[in-house]
Amino acid sequence: MTSATRRSFLFTTTLLPLAACGGSETPFVDTRPMTFEYLTPLRLAVGSVNVVDEWNAPNAAPNVDHLATTTPLAALHRMTQDRLLPGTNDGTATVTIKNASIIAQRTGSDGLFESAGVKYNGTLSVRIDVRSGDGLRTGFATAQVTRAQSTTPAPTGTNERNAIDAIVRQMMNDMNVELEYQVRRSLRDWLQADADANAPASPAPVQEENLNQPQT
Repeated sequence: MTSATRRSFLFTTTLLPLAACGGSETPFVDTRPMTFEYLTPLRLAVGSVNVVDEWNAPNAAPNVDHLATTTPLAALHRMTQDRLLPGTNDGTATVTIKNASIIAQRTGSDGLFESAGVKYNGTLSVRIDVRSGDGLRTGFATAQVTRAQSTTPAPTGTNERNAIDAIVRQMMNDMNVELEYQVRRSLRDWLQADADANAPASPAPVQEENLNQPQT
């Protein structure tokens, strides 16, 4: 099923195409905080939602995701916090971030291009595992999106940051739709309405666990 056939829950952004990023003018990029709390939450029949960072960002070329104003990793954390909420008093849901990368591939002046450019390849991938309090019921869902965008000439300075910010928002738009689709498809038996009598008035906050921290 393509995203065109699914219900769209995209947050609104205004983005100039990345092809314009190399010009003399600085393209407009939506700089509002990246939040998803205004969207209908996906309330799971678990007592807690945990986030595990399995993605280890290189923070060096050819990766450029660390240069974004809001990194893809931080954006996925915020999406989990805003969209996946616990709804009962037992059981757990673990959201594992598998990939949150943007890689820049330089394109040279080899006759195919008038001048040097860059191709951005972005990937977001998460897995959600749920388990009932007694451990007898389990379920999982996976969601992955990719995006490739080229621009010539290669942007620099502020334009480079704007280009990276733009692709982060585009990927999060895609992931927002894909995550909801996969949860409703694969974890439909774990979803509950906000009106459920068992739902707590104030859900427990999302817990985070960083597996990249050095052990002491």
